[in-house]
Amino acid sequence: QGVYANASLEIPEKHFVEADLLGHALENRADIASAASALQSSQSKSDLAQKNRNLDYGLALGVTHTQPMWSIPDAGGSYFPGSYPMSNALIATITVPIPFSLLQDGDLRGPAAAAVQSEMRLKELQSKAKVEVRQAMTKYNLSLKQLAAYRDGTADADVLMEDTLRKFAGEENGFPDIVYYVRTANEIHFAYLEALASSAKALLSVHQVSGQWEFNF
Repeated sequence: QGVYANASLEIPEKHFVEADLLGHALENRADIASAASALQSSQSKSDLAQKNRNLDYGLALGVTHTQPMWSIPDAGGSYFPGSYPMSNALIATITVPIPFSLLQDGDLRGPAAAAVQSEMRLKELQSKAKVEVRQAMTKYNLSLKQLAAYRDGTADADVLMEDTLRKFAGEENGFPDIVYYVRTANEIHFAYLEALASSAKALLSVHQVSGQWEFNF
């Protein structure tokens, strides 16, 4: 005596919100994260190249104190200030080096171009992710409609098959009718299984393109 399983192979339908999937894709997709990291690195190198070309100004401060120069004492032993009185002076010196390498800007253009290229690559991947998410959602929704159609078809085929067998038992239908309806029912069931597999693949694609790797069924 055979044992038959009474269980469905269908995965429960998922209802996605496009805005949520797009946001998740832009934040969690590996290719976008890698491009964002490359852009950050390129921008850091460009900023460092610009910083290395900034002039290194030097400022030095000094204070001088000069004692007065006294004259030779007179006959009474008194001193009189000479021609150099006491003085204090503040001295400031600014140095501005001007290296001839600043006349060339190749060290700036290279990192700047790399940063621009990295930014363009990131925007390209972001646009690609949005397109892939929308396409995957459309394909999944269509697969659900197709699956529903074949699901109804299998139910109708099973009812027709049972009716045919009952009539065959009552000798109302002949053997050729049985063969025809069995073949038709099998084709419908196989088509249903193919639709079931296509729907599962479409659901997996939605998860992949949106950067979701956890599946809760």
